[in-house]
Amino acid sequence: MQMRVTKIIILIISILFPLIVTTFIAFYSYGAVGGWEKNQDRFIEYYFNSKYSTEEQIERSVRFSAAKFQKNVNNVTFRDPDTKDALQLNNGTLNLANAFSVESYAIMNEIDQSKTIQYTFFIYDIAYGTTEDPIVKPADLYIVSVQGVGTEADLHLRSALDSLSDSLKDSGSTGAATPSSARSGYYPIYDNNADDPENADKAHYVYTITPNNTYMFTHIDDNGVEKEISSMPFLSTREATFAIVQKTGLDEDPIKVWTIGTLTNIKSSTTANNSLNFNTLPNLSEGYKSDLKAAGYLKFVWPTLLWQSAIALVITAGLSYLFYNIWTIEDEETKKLKPTNVKKVKK
Repeated sequence: MQMRVTKIIILIISILFPLIVTTFIAFYSYGAVGGWEKNQDRFIEYYFNSKYSTEEQIERSVRFSAAKFQKNVNNVTFRDPDTKDALQLNNGTLNLANAFSVESYAIMNEIDQSKTIQYTFFIYDIAYGTTEDPIVKPADLYIVSVQGVGTEADLHLRSALDSLSDSLKDSGSTGAATPSSARSGYYPIYDNNADDPENADKAHYVYTITPNNTYMFTHIDDNGVEKEISSMPFLSTREATFAIVQKTGLDEDPIKVWTIGTLTNIKSSTTANNSLNFNTLPNLSEGYKSDLKAAGYLKFVWPTLLWQSAIALVITAGLSYLFYNIWTIEDEETKKLKPTNVKKVKK
């Protein structure tokens, strides 16, 4: 009886051992236990891979981190700063010949139930030029924004740009505008179509820019009356006029204005029960909120998880089978070696 119980226990262990090890390997490969993040790193590299077009990379990056977003903001316009003519958009994207392209996004982020909104311009297809004849220096790009649209807002923007020029003349630097950044989040977006003949072998990044600071400047109206005006981040107003400019480093002309634009019907709230609510924007897309699973991690890792688990199952099942058979053989041999009870014959 005791030998039968032992045999059953050994059999159960032999069956459970490969199942337990295979399950552990599956979770280990997935990254849920053991602290091994190799497959997760592989997925991140795959998801943010520069093999995608620049436009695809931008959308994938926004979708990964955002809760909701609108690609190519509906109510944004651009115009030539000299002729004042409207600039045509290509599927919502501004393409400035021999300069750069601009794509706009309205983004709502959500972290631990806390929601934030941002309007961001992505700048790419950058024409750098050469050392002797530079065209665009993305690190020297700035955005200046004032409240409102129309003639008065244009005059205020002109005064804000004059203030920016003066600060650059005086100190060579400025806090009077929002500079661009080469990283929109934790992972960079690669500018695959950048034109930089002197550094063609180097990686080039997409730049992002959005007004987020406030500063005061002096505006003088047609009657000579001075008035202190404040620049305006997008989320502090319902409509804004802005300019994307570049610091030139020249005393006589410290900035170059690349384009002037307007943004109307700005959504600045996630809770308001009116038209300010971000969720009233048309054509909103759902994001992944930085969730690997939502971004497709399981689908990506499944083939790897499958073959690693299969190998683990085959190896452990083979070991269990070998162990069980060895134990069974030894048990049979032990039985053979045991002396048998011989009955005495009565005379």
